[in-house]
Amino acid sequence: MELAGRPRRLYGRALPVPLGREASVVGLTDDQWRAFGATLRATHDSGLGDRFRGQLRAEDFALPSASLVRRMLGVVHETTFAGEAAAGPAAFWRENVVRIGDLLARAEGFGATLRAKPFELVLCHGDIHAANILVGEDGHLWLVDWDAPLVAPRERDLLFVVGSRIARVVTPREEDLFFAGYGPVEIDPVALTYYRYERIVEDLGEFAKTVFLDPDVSESTRAQEAALALGFFAPGGDIDRAETVPRLRWPSASV
Repeated sequence: MELAGRPRRLYGRALPVPLGREASVVGLTDDQWRAFGATLRATHDSGLGDRFRGQLRAEDFALPSASLVRRMLGVVHETTFAGEAAAGPAAFWRENVVRIGDLLARAEGFGATLRAKPFELVLCHGDIHAANILVGEDGHLWLVDWDAPLVAPRERDLLFVVGSRIARVVTPREEDLFFAGYGPVEIDPVALTYYRYERIVEDLGEFAKTVFLDPDVSESTRAQEAALALGFFAPGGDIDRAETVPRLRWPSASV
């Protein structure tokens, strides 16, 4: 497995992406899950978080996308939308302003709790879902899209494995395979929950910006983005599941 673009991408010199298909499409074999886990553990244990501290963004648990979501709340209350692809979602936002506000407050509360806790800070990819793992024709794996690495608790990356439905669903068996390669770890449930909320808030803001403000997208694209955003609020959706962390420890597995 290779970390495509590291360390050169850390200095802004992007490397060509090798040919391969996204793991979100083709999946990973058992051995590839173990290799993915071992490589991410090696990244986290590399000491590069200390080396690049001061050059990379350091986690501050400040929920940076909250301001965009609050801005979008203002937009939907001040704007009348002609097209149904925006008008329908705008009505939903107006009707659910309290729920959206509670979501932001809940996430920011977790962030405040985490700012008072000590953490081991490591180099994190920051967006290591299955669409950013390429599988070559020879089975070789490449971790790509190192656009925004940061120094953070390891839960920032483990977000994309533990109970993840980002890009593709990660099954419990796949979690075990990953951690067979990654090795023993204890998950901080507050950190994992915060990062789930952070991802929801970030996506919610970006989807809303496209739906409500982008004049160049088609109505079909606007409708697709709106559906993705509304999906967060569905019963059993990402918001309902954000604080569910049924398993916190992974010993060395034998799968």
